[in-house]
Amino acid sequence: MSSLRELQRQFAGALFNELPAPGGADTTAGIEIYRNNLHEGFLKALALEFPVIQRLVGEDYFRQLARDFLHTHPSR
Repeated sequence: MSSLRELQRQFAGALFNELPAPGGADTTAGIEIYRNNLHEGFLKALALEFPVIQRLVGEDYFRQLARDFLHTHPSR
């Protein structure tokens, strides 16, 4: 059985790196909900900070830039 700290590391890894969810396939759908909320919240925060950039590059490209930035610089 994993320690709480190890489960938290696995959970964070599953959110940011799209690794397998701790607990196996049974928890994958739940992790997807958290991952989606994390990405959407991050995107909204960046859109509020950089509205001009979002308008200049367009919604789709801005979303891709935000995803790339999140994977390169995950929230601590």
